[in-house]
Amino acid sequence: MDQRLYENGAPSVSGIDESIINSVSVAEPWTVVERFAGLERVSGTDDERESAAYLTDRLDSFGVDHEMFEPELYLSTPHGAEIETDNGWRSETVKTVSFSGSGTAEGDLIYIYRERR
Repeated sequence: MDQRLYENGAPSVSGIDESIINSVSVAEPWTVVERFAGLERVSGTDDERESAAYLTDRLDSFGVDHEMFEPELYLSTPHGAEIETDNGWRSETVKTVSFSGSGTAEGDLIYIYRERR
């Protein structure tokens, strides 16, 4: 695309394109960021439902047609993990495994070295 969207600080488009560009503001998306900042939008929680309701209310206020889907999903959201050896070593990071049970597991810890390319 050879045409630049903005030249000399002004839109280089006209008509409906210019109207749309001129009506865009950072205020609305920033309001959403601020609203969601205090919510933990994990699937199936009250905060997730509150977030969805907020967005659908905003779409309604702008007159945007939309449809909300509420599928039945089976998700696993691990909340954390740790590895500690018998000699007291602890890992700094651990990747949790989805669909694993809660609890403690014991076993041999095997380190596999992989050369970086």
